[in-house]
Amino acid sequence: MTNNPQPPNPGGLIHTYLGYDPGGVDGVLGNGCRVALIGFQKACGVSPAGGELDDPTRSRLEQACGV
Repeated sequence: MTNNPQPPNPGGLIHTYLGYDPGGVDGVLGNGCRVALIGFQKACGVSPAGGELDDPTRSRLEQACGV
């Protein structure tokens, strides 16, 4: 088995900061984070609001956090 570490997922932490509850911050893009992403995507007009941390969503998150 190969250990391929993934870069940390900032979605949970950013959503917690912005008031979208991912159900805990563990670095994994789980169901809670997807629900939080969909809420954020809908509120910001990101389409499609599919709960994925894609480039348009990441850009909106960075803008919302002033990064």
